[in-house]
Amino acid sequence: MRRIEIAIRKGGITPTAHEEKRLCQFAANIGFLCGHGCKYCSTPAILRRQIIKLGFDPYDKDLCIVDPTTPERVAHDACHKRKRGQVEICPLVDAWAPEARKYDLGRRCLEAILCQPGWTVRVLTKSAAVLKDFDLIEKYRDRVLVGLSITSTPDKSHIMSVV
Repeated sequence: MRRIEIAIRKGGITPTAHEEKRLCQFAANIGFLCGHGCKYCSTPAILRRQIIKLGFDPYDKDLCIVDPTTPERVAHDACHKRKRGQVEICPLVDAWAPEARKYDLGRRCLEAILCQPGWTVRVLTKSAAVLKDFDLIEKYRDRVLVGLSITSTPDKSHIMSVV
């Protein structure tokens, strides 16, 4: 597991630019960096200024920055926002990464959103740990879409480039 730092985000459920791609209208992010360390990750560049303002190097591969209080803000927004739609849980930082699982951020955000009517959820994760939340996903199966992304480990990345 990577070094975990705590930093409080301001938003809960926020409008997203992904709407023009027709992926979702909203996003809920649980931090600033996850611990997967994907070589292609754009999050350090996207959130570079915010991460630097927090006093961290956005390109530190041993760093993960999460906000354990995110589910409370997500719950507030899920209850109080008038316009509702599809929320992508963590388009920037994986809510099922090992560091996020320490605080159960993925499940807590799912519960916060799905307990309110009018919301649907899109989950994209690299972690099979999302399976432990399939009881909740099954309960709201008509309102949840789950996708898994696969990336080779750094020691196997040469295989991916050959294929």
